[in-house]
Amino acid sequence: VTGFDRPNLSIYVRRVRGAAEHGASLNRAFDEFDAVTGAALVYCASRKNTELVARLLKERGFAPEIYHAGLSPGERTRVQESFMSGQTAVGVATNAFGMGIDRADVRLVLHYDCPGSLEAYYQEIGRAGRDGQPARAVLLFSEGSIRLQRFFIERAHPTLSDIQRVFSFMVEARQLGSALTLEEVESRGRDRDDGMALRSAAFKLVGSGLANRRGLDSEIHLAPDIGESLNGLIDEEELEMRRRLDEDRLRVVSSFARRSSCRRDAILDHFRAEREEPGCGRCDVCLGETLNDARDLDDRETTELLKLLSGVARARGRVGRQKVALMLSGSKAQDIAGSFLCGLSTYGLLEHCGQRGVLERLDAAIEAQLVMAVGDDYPVLTLSSQGLSVLKGAPPPPLNWPGVARSRASNASRAEGGRTASSEAAERIAAFEGDDRDLAQRLRAYRSAEASRLGVPAYRIFGNRTLDDLMTRRPRTTAEL
Repeated sequence: VTGFDRPNLSIYVRRVRGAAEHGASLNRAFDEFDAVTGAALVYCASRKNTELVARLLKERGFAPEIYHAGLSPGERTRVQESFMSGQTAVGVATNAFGMGIDRADVRLVLHYDCPGSLEAYYQEIGRAGRDGQPARAVLLFSEGSIRLQRFFIERAHPTLSDIQRVFSFMVEARQLGSALTLEEVESRGRDRDDGMALRSAAFKLVGSGLANRRGLDSEIHLAPDIGESLNGLIDEEELEMRRRLDEDRLRVVSSFARRSSCRRDAILDHFRAEREEPGCGRCDVCLGETLNDARDLDDRETTELLKLLSGVARARGRVGRQKVALMLSGSKAQDIAGSFLCGLSTYGLLEHCGQRGVLERLDAAIEAQLVMAVGDDYPVLTLSSQGLSVLKGAPPPPLNWPGVARSRASNASRAEGGRTASSEAAERIAAFEGDDRDLAQRLRAYRSAEASRLGVPAYRIFGNRTLDDLMTRRPRTTAEL
């Protein structure tokens, strides 16, 4: 299979909030996966998440292998060879895994976290379906994963000030006839909670040829020809340019996940590849299977939105997402007590939602571009021009707003470990009565029969949301359908 267009690859984006929805969406993706006839790769942004996902999959009866840079070279080689030979069917890995992986029968590539760029995403999903047979790529998208990627960007791009601090530490060490290890450099920043930034600065000095790493303890020494001044040795404009480039890449992949048009078209457009006609007919958007779609708010939800926007406006761009949520939920936390936030008229306006509920609503407003997170190191929240218009009385756009049904589903997921797609369909059918239930059962039976005849998963025929629409709208002609 060559070229940017992969006709055998179906791309899905599932928007999720919190661990319960992450787990439920992971379960849904693996409901359609058969470890006997193919392989699956799950990519995570952190080692912690690889361990979490592996545990969740083991509970489902799979035998996943974990792969990340923290493993010994021998263990990494063993895991990679086990996956390539077919002994292992499911790999759970950070992006350290995959270079040189050319297993033909990978049927599923799932991103548990959003990657840092569309280029990385496309490269990783490119490992699915190399035998030309149908395969799926599923991205679980959350605002939390975007914040995690922003953290990675901050860690990868130290400021000139951070680099100068580390340089001065190293000059002092050289004057004393010693050197610093990476751990010692990092410990110098713990009083300011910026140890990781200093560690990144040390790597920058090494990468720029201004310092060298030696010995088993990874001691860092200044290069012999480097004096006691950093002036002119580091290009600050280049530092900022590289940082902005990574931020732009993150914005592109975030926009890709939020869009409501064909996924394949977005990839082809990004890589400036030609397409014969718009729409792939096989992604979640084209199939009408997007989950947690934006919708019009009812009166109660609109009131919640206006209270939320008012709270963001009252904070005047001085605090970030967490503190706005604490303020609106009426928190008595130490971070809030005694601050200006306690005295705002919007303090506690959304107390009934709880802090987590307010965070979900803030994420929905950010997703709809009514609220903006401004700043790199410590983003603060402000209203966009559209958010200000809504606050002044303009009708709000459709939002992915958490509601009663969503809360119940989330609670059920936490209680049961997530529902399968088939159990969800059965629950929907059970909600109908008499002839309606009979029709719903026949539609589901038709879907199963067609899927079996064509040799594709049932969701490729039509999804549960489409089943609901068919029952509600009852099309009588092809045009109505």
